[in-house]
Amino acid sequence: MSDQLEHLRPAGGKHAIEEVVFEINLATEPPLQVQKYESILSDLLKDDLPKFENKILTGIHVTDDTVRKEEPELTGFALHSFKKDGSVQFRLHSMKGPPEGQSWVAINILEYSRWNKIKPKALRWLEAILEVQEDLVANGITLNYIDRFYWDSEDPFPADDVFQFKESNYVPTALQDNQIGWSSRLSFAHKEDGFTQTDTVAVAHEFNQVHNFSRATVSMPLRVVFNEARTYAELFSEGSVNELFDKLHNDNKRILADILKPEIQDMIELEIGTDT
Repeated sequence: MSDQLEHLRPAGGKHAIEEVVFEINLATEPPLQVQKYESILSDLLKDDLPKFENKILTGIHVTDDTVRKEEPELTGFALHSFKKDGSVQFRLHSMKGPPEGQSWVAINILEYSRWNKIKPKALRWLEAILEVQEDLVANGITLNYIDRFYWDSEDPFPADDVFQFKESNYVPTALQDNQIGWSSRLSFAHKEDGFTQTDTVAVAHEFNQVHNFSRATVSMPLRVVFNEARTYAELFSEGSVNELFDKLHNDNKRILADILKPEIQDMIELEIGTDT
């Protein structure tokens, strides 16, 4: 490792993964019946995710003459487990969108180990939704990896030593030369057998001189939209949700290998075709 990179600290030590989000995107019909989940899931998943919360939305209606507080609306639920420091470790949560909006069920993994360790947990918790509603319909799925690199030095963040600006298909060349406070977001859609996949790659350098704070983030939501909606139950009974998340996981690593310099790939032990 070059002396310049000794102050670069991947979020996970031997990996840079700060968070992974597994999401199943739901059709508007039938609606997510949020009020049914507490009595079943809080008992079913109490050993894994012991804290249950309802999500309540309270709106404010403003006119020229009045300000009126609207009736609280139950819009989702959340189950959590916690790390020793009290921060969230794993989260299963949902959001019921408006009639014309998007509803979803998601798992947030905030303590990553290996893909073949965290994926079975995420799928098992997502499948538990079927214990409450068997009739849900899915429009697609999303997998989002958030990788972070912290810079523990007062020197400028060495962007040119971290990112392959000249070679990458996902990071603009204009961001090289160690600029600070930059961001880039690119999306690419491509058709696959039975679905359209959109790969979104957001890369940013965040800098705060007052607090001596400097880090780079790669956020990569990879989304699959089915040509024809599938029942939630079919995703699990046919095993397609497992295969699709595996595909998106491998796509994430392929894109990371395009973005990061080889030395950084070695630092975070990025290996294509493995279960890391």
